[in-house]
Amino acid sequence: KIYNNLGGSYFHLGDYKRADEFYKKAFELRKVEYGEDHQEVATSYNNLGLVQDKLKNFNKALEYHTASLRIRTAIHGEKHPSLAISLNNIGLTLQNLGNHTEALKTYNKARDLLGSNYKKHPMIATILNNIAITHKHLKNYDEALKEHENGLEIQRQTFGENHPEVATTLNNIGELFYEMGAFHKSLNKHLRALDIRYLVYPDSNHPDIAASHNNCGTVFKMTGDYNKALENYKQAIQILTKLHGANNTESAIVYSNLSSLYEKMGIEDKAKEFADKHHAIQKKIKNEEASKMSILA
Repeated sequence: KIYNNLGGSYFHLGDYKRADEFYKKAFELRKVEYGEDHQEVATSYNNLGLVQDKLKNFNKALEYHTASLRIRTAIHGEKHPSLAISLNNIGLTLQNLGNHTEALKTYNKARDLLGSNYKKHPMIATILNNIAITHKHLKNYDEALKEHENGLEIQRQTFGENHPEVATTLNNIGELFYEMGAFHKSLNKHLRALDIRYLVYPDSNHPDIAASHNNCGTVFKMTGDYNKALENYKQAIQILTKLHGANNTESAIVYSNLSSLYEKMGIEDKAKEFADKHHAIQKKIKNEEASKMSILA
């Protein structure tokens, strides 16, 4: 249990590699103690899947979430509400893999399992928000906004305003408005999400805060407020460098955004500098993947 709790603490802090390390230790101990087909092992599979989603190892995440669903089905049968957790997480991984139609089917199955008894449950809010994101990818914007707002209402009733889940939903609504071209509405949601994230992560060095700064920067860029865009991008890079070092996938995205911003500002040397940083990280990541493949071969 200690290893699982440590994994959860590191997950909350955004240190997903350390979370994976401790979740795996908990998983191995639970398999020895309980055997494969036990609720605690299903929980470990679920937690390992969530970490792999964060680390962008989506096929591995799908494997873990499917194993969790298999065990929960064997224990509880096919109609038990606990299966909704695994179904939601499978939907999330399918969404990350770009299979939005199958993700939507899986989310709806999770919602149906919870039924009317869980209408105001936080799990329903999570599923509604994931359904909304899937509708956004499918360009069903009105449906996406409706589901986000329904999920947000449940979260505010359950957690209050200043909670990570509320911030995540506000961020997602901001992304939806951005895609719809409603930039001022998008900015309002992203700034509120950023404020909440600073409140709930007081040390300020969290990947969600970096993501909010990046998103705010992008919307400021679209509204023509280049100075505020620059300020937000720089804060995102500062946080990501503290968390992961200089060369990571998230920083590469922000470097690309900085390059685009400097190009709009007419500062060509800076635009090239950050474009080069972006390409250098991308090349490094590709080389590392190729190296892994050659070792496995």
